[in-house]
Amino acid sequence: RVIFPVWLCTPTTLAKTLPMQVAHFDLGIFDEASQLPLSHAVGALQRVQKCVVAGDPQQMRPQSYFGQSAEGVVDLLHQAAFYLPSQHLRYHYRSEDPSLIAFSNQHFYQHALIVWPSKPAATNGIFDHYIEAGRYIHQQNQTEAKALTQQLRKLLHAEQKIGVVAFSETQLNCIYQELSSAEQALLETRIQDRSAFFLPLEKVQGEECEILLISFGFAKNEAEQFSLKLGPMAQAQSGRRLNVLLTRAQKALHFYSSIR
Repeated sequence: RVIFPVWLCTPTTLAKTLPMQVAHFDLGIFDEASQLPLSHAVGALQRVQKCVVAGDPQQMRPQSYFGQSAEGVVDLLHQAAFYLPSQHLRYHYRSEDPSLIAFSNQHFYQHALIVWPSKPAATNGIFDHYIEAGRYIHQQNQTEAKALTQQLRKLLHAEQKIGVVAFSETQLNCIYQELSSAEQALLETRIQDRSAFFLPLEKVQGEECEILLISFGFAKNEAEQFSLKLGPMAQAQSGRRLNVLLTRAQKALHFYSSIR
């Protein structure tokens, strides 16, 4: 403790490194506690005299193939809400345009979030791209992927941090295949240097970006029929998943869809 007064680590690393000593630390801070199973946190809680548990109950809870319920396992934040005094952090720091947080603010946070004022910009905000000709065939929407890729090509050469999210792995791969080999290599480089992310909906959690491109993908098929098989959005925690997705962008969110 004298040489290293501050430790930054996961609960697992803490358990493997330090002896099980009561109040080994004066203070323990648990961030993203909604993602931390309670069972994983017990050892760390034993080692701290005081604790601060930080997290968002509207973000994803930890998933487990062997969890007791479809809603996932019990997380530290959920447990702390019953036993510890709480303080809501009302200031939303990420989105520069109020429209980017408006949906989540209304439907998940009861209009309690306060967005810092910023200078209006024509390139900031939410942009709806309706791809009327898009059709969902073989679990992908190639027309919609082509439309998104046109903008992605421009952004790959820009300085802004970008994010691309599709509502399925198949649709994400469809977007990737629309890029040339050189563009795919550039995208991979940007992902490695953390100036871009390229993910299916179910893998989005802590990422953030300046410009976010979203492909809904689902649409009518060749017979003009629309299926309600919506992948992750029809599974447990779909509301939290949507909230996570719609709060990633700092400046602009471009939503591509082929239905109204």
